[in-house]
Order: sequence, then structure tokens, then C-alpha cells
Amino acid sequence: MFSKRTWTDVLFAVVLPAAVIGGVYYFGFRDEPVSEGASLPGAEAHARGARVKEALRILETIQFSQAGAMLNSPVFNSLTDFTVPIGQETFGRENPFTRPPVVQRLHDLNPNKTVPTGGTATTPSPSTNTKIDQLNNAGSVRR
Repeated sequence: MFSKRTWTDVLFAVVLPAAVIGGVYYFGFRDEPVSEGASLPGAEAHARGARVKEALRILETIQFSQAGAMLNSPVFNSLTDFTVPIGQETFGRENPFTRPPVVQRLHDLNPNKTVPTGGTATTPSPSTNTKIDQLNNAGSVRR
């Protein structure tokens, strides 16, 4: 009655997601008791916090000189600007849904061939249609 492919589809579409959701629900939302000693910081954490506080205290004591002193220094003024002016360029086509010029030239050279364009579906060749029609007429295709 059902083929092997149908059972595989049912497995991947229903059973596997249900198992994953059930596993996440069972293992992910459990209320596990936390041991009381695990939340208390140890001596190492206190020492690390003390070092951070000391570094922040040292950073607060740094005094900067006047803001204009750096901009007026001879070292700053000796720096060279190597910027190159970049011209304004246009990119792409005005209408992105038109055929590119190369594809349009190919289409103009041989208008009977189907040239794919962006966004529009191409029709199958007549030889493909006749083969499908022959199969349908012969009764080979079951519905």
C-alpha cells in the first residue's frame, strides 16, 4: 500500500521533529536543584575582581593634555595625506529586469531559441512536450 519513500517522508516530516521537540521539552525545561556552593565566588574570583578594580582606578587617574595640543604638534603636522580622489560611477542597468545587452544580441541573432531572462519562466522545448504527450497517450504515466 505505502512505498518505502512514503514511510521515509513520514519519518522525516512527523516522527523526527516530534522526537526533537519532545527531547528538548524533556531535557531542556527541567528544574534541577543548584548546589548552594556553586553560586558563591571563590578566592580566585575575588582576586580577579580586585585586579580589575585596581586597573580601573589607575585608568581614572590618567589626565589628558589640552585637545588642541596634539593637533598643533609638529609630529602630527608632518603626517602626509595619501588620499586619491575617486570619481562617481554608475553601476548596473537602469532597469534590472531587462535583458543584458549580450543576451539581447543572442536573442536577436536567433529569435526562435528560448533565451532565459531574469524573473520569467521559459517554456519547455516542443520535443519535451511531445515526449510527455506520447507517454500520457500510451498510458505509461499513472495518476
